[in-house]
Parts: sequence; C-alpha cells; structure tokens
Amino acid sequence: MSKQNDPVGTTQDAFLAKHDLLKAGLTKPEVVALNILPADQATITADNTDMHAKKAASDGANAAAQEATKDKLNSLTIGEANYRLIRQHIMKLSGYTPAIGELLGLERPVSAAPAMVMGSGTTLVMHGAALVTGGAQIKCVKGSAQAVDVYSQRDGDANPVLLARVMYFPYVDNRPLLVAGKPEKRSYYGIAVSHDQQYGDPSAVITVIVSA
Repeated sequence: MSKQNDPVGTTQDAFLAKHDLLKAGLTKPEVVALNILPADQATITADNTDMHAKKAASDGANAAAQEATKDKLNSLTIGEANYRLIRQHIMKLSGYTPAIGELLGLERPVSAAPAMVMGSGTTLVMHGAALVTGGAQIKCVKGSAQAVDVYSQRDGDANPVLLARVMYFPYVDNRPLLVAGKPEKRSYYGIAVSHDQQYGDPSAVITVIVSA
C-alpha cells in the first residue's frame, strides 16, 4: 500500500489506525485552534466512516467464506466416509455383481484399469503400511490433483482393481484377507484426477504385506 517511510504507514491496518487518530483529534482544543478547513474535516469524517464500513463488510465476507469452506470440507469428509462404508455393504450383498457395481459407479470394468507400471514424471508419491487391526493404510502426496484414483492388485488377481477415488488421505483398504489367517501381498498405485478425468503418469507401485 505504501513505502517504508510513507507517513500513512506500511499496511492497511496501520493506515486505518492513523486515520482514526486523525479523526479523533479533530475535537481536541489544540487542534480546533488550528482552524482546519471545514471541508477537510468533513472529508476526514466521511472517509473514516466509509473505510470502517467497507472493512467490516470485507472481514464479514472473509469469515463467512472460511466458515463455508470449513463446512464444505467437513461435509465431503463425512460423505466420503459414508460412501466407503455403504460401498462395502452393497458389494457384500448376495445378488451383487460387477455389472451392478459399474452401474452404481462403485467400480469400473477390470479391463479399464491401466497397467500397473512404475511412474515417471508424476507428482504423486504414495506410501503404505499394514495396520495391526487389519488392512493397509495408504498415504499420498497428491500435489495439485483434486483426487487420486487408487488401484490395487493382490496375489491371484488378473488385473489391478480400482478401490476408490480418494480426495483426502490417508485411505484405509480394509478388505478382508483372501484366505483367513494367511498374510497376503497387496500392491498399490495411484493416478491423479482433475475435473473427473485422470491425467499424468501413475505413481510408483508400492507393496504392503497385510497379515490381519
């Protein structure tokens, strides 16, 4: 707003504080004796009132925007958690088929899954760890991506399977073991998503040994 030695100050708040002092000082006897022009006094008062009104409106709008963003993120977090849970419930129903899952958007055809390859030139960095309570926890540094499609392949799987489109990490793969009590190797990789479209190279493949 101003230069270092500018008398109005170096920030907007500093200037407004100085302007408040100027307006408040207009009624002090020693200042009244200066006979400041009435037009200048009127301008000072009008400017001060307008600046405070506009600042209050701006501060209120910023606070409302921050609260709205907080509410949105909270809603998305709850919605994603519920989606994952209900997705598992539906996929365990006796009449469930991959075709129904595709219809509901719960999974994609296996043939649509990109080959599992080492990534190059991608900003995605994934990490995984087995959980003592079962399953695997996946973390991802996703850069500017809006979401990440997480794929996995287990021993015996012919192709990678799309587990979920994840907006917020960590993601927990809590699928039960293929054979109860037998540890299994699960490989994971991710693809960046923006505006509902995948882009860029897949991340490097990571492997997690799940034992519970």
